Amino acid sequence: MIAFVDRWGECFSRLFLAVTMAAAPALPPKKAPDATPPAKAADPKLPTPAPESKSVAVEEARTLRAAGRLDEALQVLRTANREIKQADGEMSPRLVPVNNLAADILVDQEQLPAAEALVEKTTALHESLLKAGKISKESLGGTLLVTARIEAAAKRFLAAIEKATQALPLLDKLEGPRSEDVARGSEILEMAVENLERLLGPTDTMTSDARSKAADVFESIGQLDRAIAQRKGILASVSARAGQAEIDDAAVRLGRLMGIAGRSAEAVGILESDSGTSAARLRLLGELQLSSNQLLAADASFEEAMRLETASSKPSPNVVAADRLRRLLVAVRRGRVNALPDWFAKTLDPLGKASPAETATAINGIIAGSEILVTLGNPAAAISPLSSAASMLKKQLGGNKAKAKARPKKGAPVVAEVVQPVSSGPIAEVTARLAAAHLAVGSAAEAQKIAEPELGAAAVTLGPGDGRVNLLRAMAAGGASGQGNHEAAMALASQALAYGLPRPDDAWEENLTAVYDRLAASDAHKDWRGDFIAGRVRQFGEGHPHVATAWSLFGSARLAAGDWPAAIEFFSKALSLQRTTLGESHPDVAASVALLAHAQRASGDPAKAAQTAADAVNMLEQSVGLNHPATLEAIDVLVAARLQAGVKDGVADLLRRLCGAETMAHPIRRAYHLTRLAEVTATKDKATSRTRLQEAMALPCWKSDYSLTPSQRQQLADIAAYAARVYRMIGDDAAGKTTLLTARSIALRLDESGSLLPRIERLATPEP
Repeated sequence: MIAFVDRWGECFSRLFLAVTMAAAPALPPKKAPDATPPAKAADPKLPTPAPESKSVAVEEARTLRAAGRLDEALQVLRTANREIKQADGEMSPRLVPVNNLAADILVDQEQLPAAEALVEKTTALHESLLKAGKISKESLGGTLLVTARIEAAAKRFLAAIEKATQALPLLDKLEGPRSEDVARGSEILEMAVENLERLLGPTDTMTSDARSKAADVFESIGQLDRAIAQRKGILASVSARAGQAEIDDAAVRLGRLMGIAGRSAEAVGILESDSGTSAARLRLLGELQLSSNQLLAADASFEEAMRLETASSKPSPNVVAADRLRRLLVAVRRGRVNALPDWFAKTLDPLGKASPAETATAINGIIAGSEILVTLGNPAAAISPLSSAASMLKKQLGGNKAKAKARPKKGAPVVAEVVQPVSSGPIAEVTARLAAAHLAVGSAAEAQKIAEPELGAAAVTLGPGDGRVNLLRAMAAGGASGQGNHEAAMALASQALAYGLPRPDDAWEENLTAVYDRLAASDAHKDWRGDFIAGRVRQFGEGHPHVATAWSLFGSARLAAGDWPAAIEFFSKALSLQRTTLGESHPDVAASVALLAHAQRASGDPAKAAQTAADAVNMLEQSVGLNHPATLEAIDVLVAARLQAGVKDGVADLLRRLCGAETMAHPIRRAYHLTRLAEVTATKDKATSRTRLQEAMALPCWKSDYSLTPSQRQQLADIAAYAARVYRMIGDDAAGKTTLLTARSIALRLDESGSLLPRIERLATPEP
């Protein structure tokens, strides 16, 4: 229950601001441009080891090998070898797969010297073919894989690790991340590392170095769970033999990797179990707690990190600013802050001008600031700071490369650099966030323009399966899809699923599901949502909360698109999973019940929605309390459903409860609740109704300089129309006319003004 109490905002943030005002007739979704269903994207052409790599002879030998008929398999391959030489000569590329399979079978028979001799010949053949331009360098992966197996069988574990780490990236590029050879190579590498540890012990530095090599290659090809296992081994090793600084470094690397893999809660336990208290470790702990929705704990970690910095002899203003923004992000996620404080811009803006020595710190602060803006519903405002962050990182990376190439003059003193190194990793992350912000505001072309070049560069430096690279890949897919380039979008999205999408936190999951939801809406030939869910099941297990969250986010995407039946279906699937794994009385279950009620109301079944919402309110009142923010959010849904159904019994009391709640204090929400309260009490108490309206119209959200997103302005137009109706109901036609003019003025400034204006008129007209 503690986790739910901390993260209530995640469950309900989409209820009020994601769609139009509750009792208003919903706008139809924007019609997608007509398009011919795209053909299935062709797989990118990859170099192959030989034209006949899947020849009849090779396939026959594999079948015989699988049946245990090894001698017969070898005979088939010997015959194929002779025939190829007779037809093509001694330098035929077709010999490579034949020889590799033969060597592999010889290892099965424990004929290691014969297998080694054959591999040496194949390696020499490959080098000659490569010089002649008849074969690709990636095709060496198969030969290296067999070599790694030979070395492991001969108990030369360091050599086996070296060959396997060389083979895996080549096999990944040649055959794809989920190929049989990649799986075999991964198993050989893991086995060699474990055998080395048994031989030398876990604390030997050679063991740690081997684990580090394995972790790096696993991370580069997207096998994050295997990489995490290696990083855990490294942490255990250094914890037994090294100093606190080395332990902290190993813990931070493990924690960051687990965070991007969607295992933040597990990482929190690992970091909390150790005595390390460095500020860097505290900040990572806070980030992981934030990612796993342990918001109170995250705030405490950031607060302690900030205290350590301010207590130092020379506190850094940029570090303090970054910590301050992190704590504000926690408060926003908790629903305690609904608008930017006065100090926000003064704290965020200077980070874009940080010195090279503090670039990494500044970037963390900028990311926190951008997340605040996105969480508050203003992704457009996040574009500028993220652009500055990307420019800072690229500038420093370019400077570091230039310094590395420059040779000091003879006799010149060597000056130690204190600048923190910048790699492609942070650039990839920031660029992915920037592309996501552009997608959120509908700038698909800009998102693709930003993501694709960095995707190519990061795939080379970090590896094609690195989590940050795959985030970029998904954002590039979203950009292509948004421009109608479905073939490119499908290729990118398929590749991202093949590697396994990272899951840093729920906010990123919303970005990812939005991409796959849009692709599914434009491609009738493939179940992209189902494939996404299947990927999450592979990563976390069928009953994992992350799977339920993905279904819920797809439901929210369909709700926003006006696809009510699909929204109900997806919310129901999320709810079914949660009931099975959490139990009927769990607060998360109640949260999903409220979301389902919202979809039922939007679909035009307010009576059923009211009953469902009432169930959610009762469940939450019993589990988290009468005045908990989650309970109040469910009450908001209940009020909307009852008003839409024309049932006003008890609504006034519920609205008074909402109006008095501090956590519902966003000006737009308060204006809405006050206006609806004025409406339901108008016939009995006109004076109080007028007071409520005046209070609603005096809120700061009506000021021209108040920062609002287009959807929030649309909601504001609805509220003004409601207020005009209530003024007319209480006989104040002059105020009603003035308020209606306000509603029209707001609507005219929106892109959907053509459809909004008629609705404004309907909402402003009292019911007969």
